[in-house]
Amino acid sequence: MAWLLQKQFCRTLIKGVGHKSFFELLSHNFFIQLSIILGGFTFGTLSFVLLFINVFMIFAIVFTLLKVISVWKVLIIVPHGMFELLAFIISFKIMMSIIIFIIKNIEGKKEKFDFLSLLLRLSLIIFLLIVAAFIETKISYQILLISS
Repeated sequence: MAWLLQKQFCRTLIKGVGHKSFFELLSHNFFIQLSIILGGFTFGTLSFVLLFINVFMIFAIVFTLLKVISVWKVLIIVPHGMFELLAFIISFKIMMSIIIFIIKNIEGKKEKFDFLSLLLRLSLIIFLLIVAAFIETKISYQILLISS
């Protein structure tokens, strides 16, 4: 499905038009993670839609970049996404915990929510997103500039 994106999109990405700062990327990615977590209150519907959109965009961007720059440069750019992927997985786990908590309480099983676990997971998500935003703004962007 990545072929839907034109080379112009990729060239715009490489030239840095619309390049976001560290804090813009961090807040944007945190908002996505928070939306996935809060999707637990919709029994995962919102979370699955966000996950689908993000996975589609990741593959679309990578395949479009492969048409314009070399494979090794794409592989150098990708590592920040590994940190974002881990944050997605943790957000998904929190979302599932919310769904399980709601279902158990609907069934009449008095369950307490583990706020300490929630805070630890949120802290880990924030740490992962900080690392990802740093890599994306300081390393990945510079590689894209060199390749254009």
